[in-house]
Amino acid sequence: MAKSEELTAEFEYERNVFGVDDSRTIIGVLADKTVIKGRAREGELEAGLTYLFRGRWTTHPNYGRQFQFYSFGIAQPAGQRGTVAYLQRGSGIGRKRALVIWELYGADSLEVLRSHPEEVAAKVNGLTEQKAKEAAAYFQSHKDREVVTRDLEELLSGGGFPKKLIEKLIEKWGAKAAELVKANPFCLMIFSGVGYGKADKLYLSLGGEPTNPERLGWCAQHALASDREGNSWIRPSIAIKAMEKSVAGVTVDGAMGLKWGLDAKIIVQRIDERGNQWIAEAGRAAAEARLANQVHRAMVESLPAALPLPGAGEKTEVIA
Repeated sequence: MAKSEELTAEFEYERNVFGVDDSRTIIGVLADKTVIKGRAREGELEAGLTYLFRGRWTTHPNYGRQFQFYSFGIAQPAGQRGTVAYLQRGSGIGRKRALVIWELYGADSLEVLRSHPEEVAAKVNGLTEQKAKEAAAYFQSHKDREVVTRDLEELLSGGGFPKKLIEKLIEKWGAKAAELVKANPFCLMIFSGVGYGKADKLYLSLGGEPTNPERLGWCAQHALASDREGNSWIRPSIAIKAMEKSVAGVTVDGAMGLKWGLDAKIIVQRIDERGNQWIAEAGRAAAEARLANQVHRAMVESLPAALPLPGAGEKTEVIA
């Protein structure tokens, strides 16, 4: 992900809209008349609220300079208009109460509400302590989101990761997303567009141990999943050779890596009738099993009722 630029400003209105739903692109105008362009669902950007946009400045041949964003989040507003509009998003806070809070605390309104909701409830007529605490938790969650977004930007910058990855990480793990990725970059591999190569590069850049069994296990899983010869099941020795080739410069304990992969269930194994061990990437093995079941079901449904089923009386066991 290339290093992005940031723009914090109050949103004013949408000027043009292209597409619908998740493919909806807007051209918007900020309070200072800056033009922005990027994806946003209908109603997601509200007039009067201050947002932190991430992206980069571009120059359109016909429309001039504009900021093309790929992500955004609500930012700490600075003035009365933005703060009052933002406060109204809190539970139990309408415009009248938001104005009272502003009159009491001014530019510190949000910080006081986050830190001392009981005090705010006591001074604002009709605002219960419970509602004030709910509003405080809501505004704190947005503050936490800004922090984790910045941490993830710094962590993933330059790694070639998908543009939407940060949003997906926050959706799944919230404020702990950056902490979890730092602790185990291979957790990124569950997301589309993040393969072993990118996760491994990040792992090593963070000082990860090259001979860590978990790293070797993911390396083996990657080798099995990316096989282009059509082999779902291979002998363990082949996977170990793939690990040795991929993890250069260190002595590889391939058996330890395979054990980790089997324990983590990202690799599965079976033993054939001769006692030979075979391993496969868990996703491929599951897909193969589903296909085999579908074929068997189709064969059964096509047979005349009077004929015995293929293999009737035999015991079949699938080891995975």
